[in-house]
Amino acid sequence: MVGAPEKFDAHYKRLSARLGYKVIPEFNELWGLTAYLIREQHYDEAHYIIKKWQGFYPKQSAPNYELARLFLA
Repeated sequence: MVGAPEKFDAHYKRLSARLGYKVIPEFNELWGLTAYLIREQHYDEAHYIIKKWQGFYPKQSAPNYELARLFLA
C-alpha cells in the first residue's frame, strides 16, 4: 500500500485549517496521482482517489475515464 487514505484526507484537512478555507486537490494533481497509482498497480488507492475526485469535480468526465481504466487494469 502506497499510502493510507487517511493521510490524503488529513493533508487537505490540515491545509484547510491553516488557511481558513476549504482546500481541495487541484484537478490535474488528482489525474496524475490516479494514473500513477493505476500504472503501479495500487488499485485500492486509485479507486479511493477516483471516488474523491468525482466528488470534488462531479461535472468532469476525466474521473470516469480513469475509473474505466482502473476496471480494465
